[in-house]
Amino acid sequence: MKTRRIVLAVIAFCLLLPPVAFAQGTFYTVKGTLKDAKGQPVSFANVLLLHKADGSAACGGTSGQDGVFSIKCAPGQYVLNMSFMGYKTVTKDISLAGNTDIGVVVLEESQEMLSDVVITAKLTERKADRMVINLAGSPLVAGKNTKDVLKYAPGVWVDSKGSISINGNSNVRVMINDRDVRMNGQELVDYLETLKAEDIVKIEVIPTAGAEYEADSAGGVVHITLKKQALEGMNGSVGVSYSQNKYWGWSPSANLNYKKDKWSFTGRYSHNDRGSFMDTDEETEFFSSDTKQVSGFDMKGRSKSHYGDLGIVYDITERSEAGVEVEYYNNHSNMSSVNNTDMTTAGIPSSVKGAMDNAENTGNFYATAFYKIKTDTLGSSFKAIADYADRKGGSYLFSDAFYYDANGDVTGRNNYTQDLPSNTKVYTVRADFDKKTSTATSYSFGAKYANSSINSDSYYRINDNGQWRDDDSRSNRYRYHEEVWAGYGKMNTKFWGNQITIGLRVEGTSLSSYSLTMEREDRQSYVDFFPSVSLMRQFGKEKAHSIALNYSRRISRPYYGIFNPYEIPLSEFSAVVGNPDIRPSYINRYSVTGVFFQKYSVTAEYGHYTGLISQIVMQSPENPDMTVYKHVNMDSKDRFGLSISAPVKVTKWWGLNAGLYGQYYIQDNMGVRDYQTNMSVSAQNSFTFGKGWSADFSGYYNTGGVEGNMHVDGMLYLNAGVVKRALDNRLTFSLNVYNITGQKFDMYAYGDNYRKHTVNREGGGTQNLSFSVRWNFKSGKNVKVKKVESGSQEERDRL
Repeated sequence: MKTRRIVLAVIAFCLLLPPVAFAQGTFYTVKGTLKDAKGQPVSFANVLLLHKADGSAACGGTSGQDGVFSIKCAPGQYVLNMSFMGYKTVTKDISLAGNTDIGVVVLEESQEMLSDVVITAKLTERKADRMVINLAGSPLVAGKNTKDVLKYAPGVWVDSKGSISINGNSNVRVMINDRDVRMNGQELVDYLETLKAEDIVKIEVIPTAGAEYEADSAGGVVHITLKKQALEGMNGSVGVSYSQNKYWGWSPSANLNYKKDKWSFTGRYSHNDRGSFMDTDEETEFFSSDTKQVSGFDMKGRSKSHYGDLGIVYDITERSEAGVEVEYYNNHSNMSSVNNTDMTTAGIPSSVKGAMDNAENTGNFYATAFYKIKTDTLGSSFKAIADYADRKGGSYLFSDAFYYDANGDVTGRNNYTQDLPSNTKVYTVRADFDKKTSTATSYSFGAKYANSSINSDSYYRINDNGQWRDDDSRSNRYRYHEEVWAGYGKMNTKFWGNQITIGLRVEGTSLSSYSLTMEREDRQSYVDFFPSVSLMRQFGKEKAHSIALNYSRRISRPYYGIFNPYEIPLSEFSAVVGNPDIRPSYINRYSVTGVFFQKYSVTAEYGHYTGLISQIVMQSPENPDMTVYKHVNMDSKDRFGLSISAPVKVTKWWGLNAGLYGQYYIQDNMGVRDYQTNMSVSAQNSFTFGKGWSADFSGYYNTGGVEGNMHVDGMLYLNAGVVKRALDNRLTFSLNVYNITGQKFDMYAYGDNYRKHTVNREGGGTQNLSFSVRWNFKSGKNVKVKKVESGSQEERDRL
């Protein structure tokens, strides 16, 4: 209770802190437009006002998509510095005594800057705690979506189910424009596929998250920055893509941005309709009963989703703004499967033939409100964010299976239905204050409160000789409630030529779960401290090399649904079950990264996990002929990793970004120690030709690894694409082929009394041919449309 009062008091103080607390003084504006020699705007260039006396930075910013920049600064004598990779730096003396418009500034291409070293460095850039992938204007993104281009981020891997990892670490947070992505799993995949990659400026990969990020960022953070809309009054795009594997799919999308006076409006809609299939072969042995099962599953289905959002931002003053945004995401899917299992028990054969139909429908509603104010010209700011999420979902399963003896006679039937309605509500409020005392030193403080509640039920009905009745023995009604209070502080400064970041986050958690059917209640309450430290030093000519050291302690909380003890059938002989006894896991991670010639990167890391949450395959205690998938806490895990990233400019028209990652880990659980080695190799080739033509070819290979007690074989993925731009880049055609080799998923699981081997061949999520067309439009005068921020990432990801 004491922790709750302290943290809530901090939040209340921050939220009620009046804007008058931030002295604003007198400031004037310097504005202008950056263009190249051909008259095209130079977007996202760095623009700095340097004190004329000592050359130190006073104020700064970047040019917009149209090349326009605008910087506010106190009166004084300055040097205006305008620079961008591939161009000569331009400087201009400024005596700032009033608002100043310097007009159009032409940046000339630099042959030296266009050398191999800098061109390849432009794609990847290393900072103290992160790797930055610059995609603005890159031919790699044409005709692709965000999920497609995440493969260009060193160490990042996204599978077809929405699981994202950095250097082999899962539980990765995804942010877009400082805004939390509120989805996970297949929903996240669908969302990333609707977000066009051509709107991306950069992707930041943060393997070791700092104190300002949720403590439940054990796997790191992927932060995507989209282009600010520097458009003439209104702009947007419309597009459509068609995909084909065994089944067809299509995805239309549209977005619109508009600004008038102090009001900014953004809207987006997308639809995804696609068919999918999965062929699965399984072989399971139970040693004590001398039972062997050989099963085949043929699944097919269709998924339809709709996503829309509407955001409004109002400029209260030149330095403060407020906004609201509402989002809605709906997904409806149907999956049907036919399964056949041949069994032998002590040499006696039998078989089971069955069919399943599963319908799922999910509706997510989100609302966000925020207030933000810039407190000085150095970049200090305060913001407060409130979020609400309401997720209503449900699935309905119909299963019918017949059992046969060795003569083919029916010996039994298992015919049942399962209804799984659920409702999740999440409320969060957050406040952050960033204070920059100079261009080299800044302090950050923040607080957050989150309140989550879940109602989830499972109702079974069984066909008993033609009469349907409730099966209370398998039904369950479940309730869950959780509160999290958090506060953090962080300092970023330079000391003896070193860039240092030190942070501490404190989180208090209180949760309760209750099964009304089982009359079982579980409670947990704990307070944790999460320190983080980053140290970077640059050296060499023009500081082209750097060494960075990082440490952090993080927590990984279970997904909300894991606590629910109900059972979800996968087939007659396999199911997924919850675990109300699951506990959070913790990780201490250390890493050292060297960057050479501003482009070649090598990272060595060590992580120690306690209570690692892993999914395992185990023999069902209720049915000895059945296996279940269950999340459990492993005792400990030590992981040693090494990653290498090397961008290479092979020719003027061919760029290559190659990556290598290897890991060795030791896993202990219940007295059993397991040693594993894993390696992955990736290569992204981009080709730029004349007359708007470009192409890419990428490959990824992983030698396989272990999740819990499941051993996964190696996987190879190859993708290729070609792009044609026309009409001054406003019209884009693209053709892409994904998973050319049709890679399958091959898994083995072992236990004291069983062995299980599963092979999946999937279509729709990974292997397909896709063709897309996109048209960009704009009208009106040049404006910048602002985005609404959000602050409930951790809770939304756990939905």
